[in-house]
Amino acid sequence: MKFKREVAMVLNYHCNPLTVVLGEAASVVFPDKLIWKFHYTRPGYIKYFVHTHPPGMPLMSEEDRTTLKAWTQAMAPHELNFLVVSVKGPGITIVNNWYKIEDLEVWRSLGKKGERKMELFRESLELIDFEKLDWLLTLLDLSYDKMTVL
Repeated sequence: MKFKREVAMVLNYHCNPLTVVLGEAASVVFPDKLIWKFHYTRPGYIKYFVHTHPPGMPLMSEEDRTTLKAWTQAMAPHELNFLVVSVKGPGITIVNNWYKIEDLEVWRSLGKKGERKMELFRESLELIDFEKLDWLLTLLDLSYDKMTVL
């Protein structure tokens, strides 16, 4: 199994893919125009930003954290989850990352000084945490040659 490239997906709250983006070996760019379109027409509809990492690298990069933080602020008060998918040996690791953002009313009561406080959370997920897995198989198939997991 050889890693080809990072691949990104944007999923709605039912785990249905809204778009797939093919990236490079070490990066992928989420489609901001499409994300804004959904956010303006259906606030809260986008639930997951998902992308693959090379084998054995399930944690977010600094660029991933910056991306998640910016989109969390932009989509507030709707929570956004950032899933990193990586393969190691026969298994798949999915790590869910999200920021909790300071309540808007609390921030306003403090005089709107500085940025709203944000705290990063992380959890490893089991495949059974998702309603359906078709999107995951597509993501892995586009990221790896000769996918033999699952």
